[in-house]
Order: sequence, then structure tokens, then C-alpha cells
Amino acid sequence: MPEVRKAAETDAPEVVRLVTRLLSELRGEVWTGDKQSLIEKTREFIKNGECVAFLIEADGKIIGVLTISVTVAVRTEGEHGIIQELYIEPEYRASGYGKKLLDQAITLTRAKGWPRLEVGTPPVPQWERTLAFYEKNSFVQIGPRLKWLNDQ
Repeated sequence: MPEVRKAAETDAPEVVRLVTRLLSELRGEVWTGDKQSLIEKTREFIKNGECVAFLIEADGKIIGVLTISVTVAVRTEGEHGIIQELYIEPEYRASGYGKKLLDQAITLTRAKGWPRLEVGTPPVPQWERTLAFYEKNSFVQIGPRLKWLNDQ
């Protein structure tokens, strides 16, 4: 039976392992950043409550991760959560593991009293299944998300 649990600081290497797999899959290339630095930053994010991460285990190993950051906005009259990453190892997809992680995120949202939980999805049509997964779980589209990089 799969087990979902909140990640501790000591789980930072597993969180980074899974998130870098997600980034590699999205970009179509192997992530080559400084993993040790990312592990230390992730450990601090978890310790300071800047990031909540949930891990799911099956067959004796960690097979998925979901991370949430907290932000504030006038439009939401305060805090709300943003799902930053959700990743399930490919061989475990379409088996309900992603939903179990999402259910934990929704439970946290309700417990914190946040009025909403947001998520950005990768572009469609390539990632249509990802969008459909969230819509099936009562998320509604609110528009595209853009970014500006500070290296320009």
C-alpha cells in the first residue's frame, strides 16, 4: 500500500532527485546543475517552512514528490499555496499515486485555511495529460503563466 508523508529536512536528497528528474523530462535533457547546493537549499526551504514537500513510497522506495510554496496576494486576501513540482516515476504513473499526493496538498490547503491552491502546467498539447489530470481533480484554468529571468 503506498504511503504519503510530509518530507523532513533529511529527505532533501530524495526531493532533489525527483525534482531534477522532472526538470530533465520537461526540458528533454539531463539536469546538470549543482545538486549538492540544491540539496542544501532544499533542506533550508523545508526547515524554514518556505516549502512543504510530500513524498510517496511504493514497493519500498520513494517514487514521487509534490512541493508547495506559500505566497500572498491581494486577490486572495492573504496566503495561498502554489504547487511547484509534482513528479511520479514513469513506471508508476496512471496508478493513482499522483492523486494521492494531490489529495495531501488539498488537505494541507484546507488545514491552513487557504482560499486556493494554484498550479502551473507545462505547455499543451505536449503535456495535455498533465492538464487533464488537474482538471479531473477540480482545478480550473485561470490563464497562462509567464516568467522573467534575472540573467538577461
